[in-house]
Amino acid sequence: MSKINDLIKELCPNGVRFDKLENVTLLQAGDRITTAMMSNDYDFDVVGGGTMPTGKYNDFNREHCVTISRAGSAGFVNWKENRFWATDVCFTASKNNDYMDIKFVYHYLKNSQNDLQQHLYGGSMPKLEKNYLWKYPIPIPPIEVQEEIVRILDKFGELEAELEAELEAELEARKSQYEFWRGKLLDRDNNLMSIGELFEFKNGINKSKDCFGKGDSIINYVDVYKNNKLTHDIINGLVELNATDLDRYSCIKGDVFFTRTSETREEVGMASVLVDNMEDSVFSGFLLRARPTTDLIIPEYCAYCFSSPRVRRDIVSYANFTTRATVTGPILSKIKIYVPSKEEQLKIVNILDEMYNLINSFVEGIPAEIELRRQQYEYYRNKLLSFKELEAN
Repeated sequence: MSKINDLIKELCPNGVRFDKLENVTLLQAGDRITTAMMSNDYDFDVVGGGTMPTGKYNDFNREHCVTISRAGSAGFVNWKENRFWATDVCFTASKNNDYMDIKFVYHYLKNSQNDLQQHLYGGSMPKLEKNYLWKYPIPIPPIEVQEEIVRILDKFGELEAELEAELEAELEARKSQYEFWRGKLLDRDNNLMSIGELFEFKNGINKSKDCFGKGDSIINYVDVYKNNKLTHDIINGLVELNATDLDRYSCIKGDVFFTRTSETREEVGMASVLVDNMEDSVFSGFLLRARPTTDLIIPEYCAYCFSSPRVRRDIVSYANFTTRATVTGPILSKIKIYVPSKEEQLKIVNILDEMYNLINSFVEGIPAEIELRRQQYEYYRNKLLSFKELEAN
């Protein structure tokens, strides 16, 4: 960092000139290509609107340039060193002069990616506004400064990627360990009870679109799908309700919610348990509520027992499937789970909580360390790429 500071003090102490992206690079839209024209037997990546190559093609139209997704993951910025084909849902920026290092432009646009993604238009398939990209202001520090910044960020990026890969590998190992012990602790052949002996089921509430976004709390499909435990902090959905709604579709601590439908069998019947008291709240029509009818099972144990390998296998095998996979209360009622004593349940919960938090927590687990690495890289990248604009004479 000291070298770059010295260069800035020497070469541009009062700031740098900014210019439009269209003036400092060769900006182009990609060319039309169809899926039928692609094959993995060809040599060149095809880059479209996503964050990764979409296939292979037997020709190329770009190399050594920045790609900016026009649609799909619109505004996503990437660097392509090798030859590739850019499709018409991808913009590219390449070198067209001697005073701009195109890799510097990549780092600057990558650092500005969130800003680009704030200037999208369209409904179900947002697109990046071409005019906004073309006019986007780019700093033009001396080429020596640009090259040193590129050297630092490339090296820092390589180190960050290596460390992140190590953490990802450790995370995968921990996930395998967690899945092994979840099955070992929960898939037993003794003390089995059917879910129907322990819970009663009810379908969720259905309301018109104009009722959502205001009112009381509602537990939604995504809340259940993404979490094994539900707390106040997780529930953000709102819906307008009356007294009858609150009574019929209430949510209380210990209720277990299952996703009722899915595109695939493998993702149907995902479960989550409410571990907080939630007054004036209901649950979505895309969910099933399983309310305990006994005191034989503790809520925290429910967070794990419905996701054990054997229980998930049974849920998937019993699910109905036509155009979508679905489960019902009667289907889930037939499935058996291991119900040990409450003392044993608590021991199992303590073991699995520790392992689960290690692989899922963004506060103290491996994901938190991965996120910290990314934030450190982004911090230094932003620091290196923040330039004072030179005042006009």
